[in-house]
Amino acid sequence: MLERQSSRGNLHRQSTLRNINKHSCLQRQKSRHTLQRQHSNVVLQAKISDVNNNINVNSVLSVTHVSPRVRHLLLKHTKFGFIDRFQNLSLAGSSADIKSTESLPSILTESDTLIRDCQMPESLFRDDFTASKTINKDDFELGRVLGAGGFGSVYLGIFQKQKVAIKVMHKYTKNPAAQIESFKAELHVMRFNHPNIVRTLAATHIDKFDEGAWIIMEYVGFSNLYKLLSDSEEVIANERRLKFAIQIASALAYAHKHKVAHLDLKPANILITDDDNCKVGDFGCSQKVEIDTGVVSPTNRSILTGTFAYRAPELLRGEPPTFKADVYSFGITLWQLKSRETPFCNQNQHVVIFAVVANGMRPPDMSPAETDPFELSYKDLYAQCWTANPLDRPSASEVVDVLNIWKLHL
Repeated sequence: MLERQSSRGNLHRQSTLRNINKHSCLQRQKSRHTLQRQHSNVVLQAKISDVNNNINVNSVLSVTHVSPRVRHLLLKHTKFGFIDRFQNLSLAGSSADIKSTESLPSILTESDTLIRDCQMPESLFRDDFTASKTINKDDFELGRVLGAGGFGSVYLGIFQKQKVAIKVMHKYTKNPAAQIESFKAELHVMRFNHPNIVRTLAATHIDKFDEGAWIIMEYVGFSNLYKLLSDSEEVIANERRLKFAIQIASALAYAHKHKVAHLDLKPANILITDDDNCKVGDFGCSQKVEIDTGVVSPTNRSILTGTFAYRAPELLRGEPPTFKADVYSFGITLWQLKSRETPFCNQNQHVVIFAVVANGMRPPDMSPAETDPFELSYKDLYAQCWTANPLDRPSASEVVDVLNIWKLHL
């Protein structure tokens, strides 16, 4: 019996010693983390003092305030030889480095600034919003046709001596239900206010749709990115391509911030202004997204499909749309900006859809022997955007962050 009591005492002492050792180990780990955070804060404060000495804010601090996915992309692009100066920064920093930046004021990107300055009222998502803007057709003068689609034609219009674009919905169509849905989808962006999105100004009353529905938009012109890419005389240098990419991604980030997925992004739906800027238009396939989920509600699924060559594989499989579907389309558009070729041109639609979904087929690499660091990084970015798993794609705002950093060092 004395032996059992002695053994119990030994076990109790061993357990106590283990707890003490475990506590000491945790204390040492905590001390190391504290020292790491203090060291990181010293480094960041030194960077801030450099910024105050007229060093570019974006080039110094933007990298330490981006998401882990952006860090990963930038690190890959550094390995390609692009933006070598990033090697001196903690791109793949420890968790202590990342946590230490959370207490610092965030540096707003161009997209963040636009989202902050171009706020919209919450009433955008009220069900009766589609009937809240009405127009009198007699106040407008129709001019020449600017373009035509399956559900309507766009005309040059004059309103109080100012040019506007007027989309007149066809009175007769093979799919009237889809036409009405497309009309309502255009009104998702009625109050959008972004320099790279075509503004929707007004519309006829939804109750009078059968009498001839109109949508009034700002007049941008008749040139679009598809026409520009098809024009062999147009020169698209790296700086111009990067500018277009930033503007398109910024428009998507703004739409996603306000819970709308475009779902038909392609060069033909990106207008080019007279001062050579992009404006994303034609939200006729867009859908509202469930708040804070990034997924369209199953009860709000659309019968509109968009263009198959730019459509994400999960949508081709019939899955619910997310914002990442737009990122896939953006990746195809980036490829087209570089190649200036139409994706899957002259190929059977059903064969392409099967190959994209089942075999992961994507548009071909037009320059496999490329060695330029910028081009290698560019290829890697659009490949990340069109990867099969939506969770592996960056968000539109993350793409804007990456491209803006590229812009500083191109």
